[in-house]
Amino acid sequence: MKVKSLGLVALLSFGIAHADEPEIFQGKQFNAAMMAKAVNHYVAIGEPAAREELARLARRADQSAFQQHWAPITFTGQDIASRVSWMCLILWPVRPGNESRPPMFGGLYAIEGHVKRESFPLYPVAQSGATYFVLADAYVLGGHPETASHFLADCESHGSFRRQPVAVPTRREAQRDVSMLRQSSGWTAPRMPGSSQDSWEQPAWAFIQDQANSIQ
Repeated sequence: MKVKSLGLVALLSFGIAHADEPEIFQGKQFNAAMMAKAVNHYVAIGEPAAREELARLARRADQSAFQQHWAPITFTGQDIASRVSWMCLILWPVRPGNESRPPMFGGLYAIEGHVKRESFPLYPVAQSGATYFVLADAYVLGGHPETASHFLADCESHGSFRRQPVAVPTRREAQRDVSMLRQSSGWTAPRMPGSSQDSWEQPAWAFIQDQANSIQ
């Protein structure tokens, strides 16, 4: 609760939080159930209203310059941009003939080069069973990132809005699905020369597993 409160204070100092926004946009901590509830919120209000709410969040994120390095505690514009992108990828699955792409926010800390993107069509989001997880959310920036507003517009132009809600996992269901993810072909051994599996997998997996274990 204390960490969540710190995240909310940080958000309030960054920009005005709206009480009607899904919980995933109101603090640093999140889990797979929050992800699903956020998706279902936007499905329930329909595409025009979902576009408007996400565009407002994207503009808030765009106004904050991406940090060169990850901020592990503070809830920043980078966090909001990331979460807008997750919603975009799930809410606007690409139409036939189009190809899904990740947001160009930078390199993803811990997993970049270690997992096969083609195994995860919604990268950096991964669906395992009925549950959606995020493989990593910490970007290392080496140039000028794509804006959240641009990514939102791109997802809309190449996708069709989801009409059906997603399953909101219980803790046990999410734990089952996260175990399936780790056993999947997409979760591979390191592919970067000179790196050991422990050097990247331990922190990366702890982040993913917490999205299941932290569900109340």
